[in-house]
Amino acid sequence: MRNGNLKMFSTLNYKAFSITCVEDTLYFSTNTGIYSINFSTQEIKEVVTNNFSRANITVYNNMIYLCNNEDGLYVYELDTGNLIKRFNIVNFINDFVVLDEGILIDDGQNLVFLNYKKKKSFMNKVIQEELIKVKTVFI
Repeated sequence: MRNGNLKMFSTLNYKAFSITCVEDTLYFSTNTGIYSINFSTQEIKEVVTNNFSRANITVYNNMIYLCNNEDGLYVYELDTGNLIKRFNIVNFINDFVVLDEGILIDDGQNLVFLNYKKKKSFMNKVIQEELIKVKTVFI
């Protein structure tokens, strides 16, 4: 990440709930959408327009992954902002991690792995950070 053009103590008038950085672009979610700031040009763009509530985002393989807590996980195309897929397989999403094989979701009680081969695996959290696979179901 190059930040030579950023002025120290710069302030933007956005209430961001989640931020992630890819190369020289910062992406952040607000209650009205997802925005990007290019560090080189200082240009701010609206990437996705929607009403979100405390949305958590990550950018991976030209896709924006967004969880809206009780409302599921959304996948948007980075270049167009178009909705590609919505997953609503758990009651609540505390946090998530996007991997090459799929998406690992923390629902507050279990870790749920949604792989790209249409399987959903439930795992219980155990003390000492060990995972025990409980069951696998097809979705």
